Amino acid sequence: MEKGTGRTDPPARPNSRVLKATVVVAVLAGLAWAVQAARSVPLSAPPEPAVRTLVELQQDLQSPQAPVRAQAVLALTQQQDAAALPTLRSLLQRDPSAAVRGVAAIGLGALQDRESTSAIAQLLVHDREIAADVLVDALARMADPAGAAAVLPLLDSDNDVLRLQAVEALVAMQAQDHGTAILRMARANRDVEKAKTFAMVLGKLRVTQAQDYLLQLARDTEPSPTLAASYLALGRIGSVRAVPMLAQAMGQDFEKGRENAREALIALRSPQALPAMLAYLGHGNREIRFSAAQVMAHIPDAASEARLLQILRTPGSVGAGPAAYALGRLKVQAAVTPVAELLADKASPEREVLAQTLGWLGAREHIALLMRVLAEDEGDARYGAAWSLGVLQAEEALDALQRAASGNNLKLANYAIEALGMIRSEASLGFLVRKAKDAPELANGVMASIANIAGRPAAQALEKFAAHEDLRISRPALQALAQRKDASTVAALMELMDSVEPDNRKQVYLALSAVTGQKLSSAQAWHHWYAQRETQGVKR
Repeated sequence: MEKGTGRTDPPARPNSRVLKATVVVAVLAGLAWAVQAARSVPLSAPPEPAVRTLVELQQDLQSPQAPVRAQAVLALTQQQDAAALPTLRSLLQRDPSAAVRGVAAIGLGALQDRESTSAIAQLLVHDREIAADVLVDALARMADPAGAAAVLPLLDSDNDVLRLQAVEALVAMQAQDHGTAILRMARANRDVEKAKTFAMVLGKLRVTQAQDYLLQLARDTEPSPTLAASYLALGRIGSVRAVPMLAQAMGQDFEKGRENAREALIALRSPQALPAMLAYLGHGNREIRFSAAQVMAHIPDAASEARLLQILRTPGSVGAGPAAYALGRLKVQAAVTPVAELLADKASPEREVLAQTLGWLGAREHIALLMRVLAEDEGDARYGAAWSLGVLQAEEALDALQRAASGNNLKLANYAIEALGMIRSEASLGFLVRKAKDAPELANGVMASIANIAGRPAAQALEKFAAHEDLRISRPALQALAQRKDASTVAALMELMDSVEPDNRKQVYLALSAVTGQKLSSAQAWHHWYAQRETQGVKR
């Protein structure tokens, strides 16, 4: 659910599973911890200890113990100081420990020292001591197209994780200039699993000359991850020729194929898809009906909108909910009255979608209807009504939303709390503060809603919650302070830094970074920055 802007998916839609590649960390003589620490940068929130000077770290770099040198390299990386670049370059080339060289590569990549791109690429080709995934990670962080040629051969690796990492690295490098070479490799490949990798990279790099290859791959491949990948790639490269195939896939039993075909059709936004999508609105499978509506919601077309309105007005039509969804996302104002009439009838199907649609359509004239739906004793329509009242900025519904947030239905409570945040009324602050204290399990939504309320009282409430001993309360409060980006909270965050639980200290750093724009690594660095700020007379 998008906060304050409207959902992009219908309620109760099955969750799609997103597969993410997991990078395997090199295990090198007990030093894997150092490589992992470097590769996991967030550089904005590294571990304590205090910042050490370059001179101090140089001493550790002379240590005969590889773990000490590796930790020093990591510290240099975290300081993000260009003065460390010559040292990191030297270590990359000369340190006898493969782990130290690997950490140096990650550091140079994180610092985007493009002068080192060639050296890291050479290590990827020739150095068998450093795990390939470490060097690919370094080149991905570097984001320098000059490193792409060294990564290309890994698209043909027998290691599926390394192949996926190579895809992401090439995308980070924006390696479109290598599209022809990648397509040549794809055409020579005979492995269906590797074909998935090639489809992914060709799509993500928008290699338009791959259209014929991808169309043929989709025609020849049985339902599988490779077929699903080919559908998504065809959308990404803008293949209008694929529309009939993708439209047909929307009605098939292969779930991942349906999902990717929908995303491809949304990317293409071709009116050619509309007749098939209209036909699907009456399908017996709810997911297919709403998937078709999602595609239609991205393709404005007067004739199709008229047909959607006709479906909406057809008594008992199974397509009424999907039609309302599409019309709402398209902002077709002619849909307001028929949607409201359907919502008022408790026998109508998909009432949650109908209530939501009034929010998308900006139908403030039906706030009273939404409040009545919110007050119903049962049913999913209450969720859509709560959400729409928030979107419509219905201050007259504050009391009703607070009652909904106080009931035993946690799902409805979350929707109502989110709606209060969207309305942004200081009149809700007292209720939200009490709710956080009484129901810590709702603290994530409560803090996000408080963050939306302007004024110093809301900021002060979050500051107090950020110091709370219950991590269920303090963690989301700190995240909300980061969300607010309110300069008046800096002093309180500085005070919190030395008193919060260690698990929250990094959250304090992240909040300070969001508020100030500074990317500092430790309490010592933040206190030094703050002292200078005070000396310069910056107001708290």
